Amino acid sequence: MCFLHIKYAKSLYKMNQQSLEDLLAFIELRNITLAAQRRNISQPAYSRRLKALEESENTLLVDRSGRPSVPTKALTAMKYEIEIALLALQKVSKGFSSETEFKDSITIASVHSLSSGSLPVAIQRVEKLIDQSDIRIYSANQDVCFQMLMTEEVSAMVAYEKADQPLQAPADLVDKTMITTDQLIPVCNPDFKRQLDQLIKEEQTIPLISYPPDIFLGRVMYNDVVTRSSYKFSQKFLAGMSSVLLNAAIVGLGVAWIPASVLRDEIHNKSLVLIEKEGFERIDLIVSMLQLRRKKTQEMNAFWPELSSAIKDVIESKL
Repeated sequence: MCFLHIKYAKSLYKMNQQSLEDLLAFIELRNITLAAQRRNISQPAYSRRLKALEESENTLLVDRSGRPSVPTKALTAMKYEIEIALLALQKVSKGFSSETEFKDSITIASVHSLSSGSLPVAIQRVEKLIDQSDIRIYSANQDVCFQMLMTEEVSAMVAYEKADQPLQAPADLVDKTMITTDQLIPVCNPDFKRQLDQLIKEEQTIPLISYPPDIFLGRVMYNDVVTRSSYKFSQKFLAGMSSVLLNAAIVGLGVAWIPASVLRDEIHNKSLVLIEKEGFERIDLIVSMLQLRRKKTQEMNAFWPELSSAIKDVIESKL
């Protein structure tokens, strides 16, 4: 870690939760307007917050040399530390809460793609089995989910893996169960499809809507699409959440690979079209659950298989 990185890391723990969430939204969406929408404030107000942070920390967070403005490389490099700092603040906040202790609390960390689609539906189907338990879902990227599991912030984790990129967990501490398979589906906007056909015909570079390279699905995209395809791609739009990439594809920014579990009626209502016939292949994913062995109870031993089965049903209904 360079000196500048250390300086930023120390600054994080002087910030409040709002500031950290502001920075994380900006890093993930790389667009001030979209980040402001996620933070549910106006774009001018959000810009003022970022400016105030720059002044208070006496450092540059926004690269304003182009349009749109994007996070500086130094800020982007701090994404993991920001996520960890947020977790620490949330843990402290829970510690001071009078409602922190739940007798039968079930805590699950899940990657964004699953927590925004299949997991809530699956939990709704099985929560009647545990009427007296509190269920909490934490949505984060895969690395943060794993850290939450290993630091016992949660008792289970639901995430993706691939046969050639398995989740590595200590077998003496964690039980891993394969729930089902999912797929990254290649899609684009119907109007953009005509542009895509022309780009392919002229052997031009294809705009790609993708995940950042520092998260699991971003690494999958790089290994299975960018490096293996006969097409040339340019990174048009990067975001860490599949729901954001889905919207970017719908408005026609480029081609995207969206998890089948996230897609709803977009193919049926023709707001998106499949582009497999153009030589863009589906990518197989494995959906797995990791559980801390020491967190298992008799009640949980009955609950987790039911939840796994419900997740399997929800995802496979979309494939």
